[in-house]
Amino acid sequence: MVGKNLAASFERTSAWTRLERQSAPIPAELREADAIWPNGGKAMTVPQTQTTATAGRGGVIAILLPCFLIGNLLWKVLIPARDFPMRTEQVMTMTLDLLMVMGLLGLKKSMPAALFWTALFAGVGLFALRLSHDGWWTGHLTYSIPAMR
Repeated sequence: MVGKNLAASFERTSAWTRLERQSAPIPAELREADAIWPNGGKAMTVPQTQTTATAGRGGVIAILLPCFLIGNLLWKVLIPARDFPMRTEQVMTMTLDLLMVMGLLGLKKSMPAALFWTALFAGVGLFALRLSHDGWWTGHLTYSIPAMR
């Protein structure tokens, strides 16, 4: 009994939706779908729209990601490394740098061109630092051991 009522309701709702698309007047027997569903069965036919809560996410990431890449390069150039990381940390850091550069390329259209090119230079610079003497392990330009007290 419940299955037949549900199937009949679905038939009425789908017929109503088809009629709405054709801009034809809605017959009275199909209007009872309003009693079943408050929105008239339109929940599945209305396309999703971007809300104001999710509208700014791409813009925030498009600013934070390049700033992080640039700041990371400045940190590794200006601050000497104090110790050698473990191999897993070295590989993880290089992988995250690569993923951030890939994300930067994906967000190219949503950020200013000058910021994009500066961040891309910083991302390539992070890998270039790995080619220096101790940079392969530390990721920094220089390495120093602090004096013992």
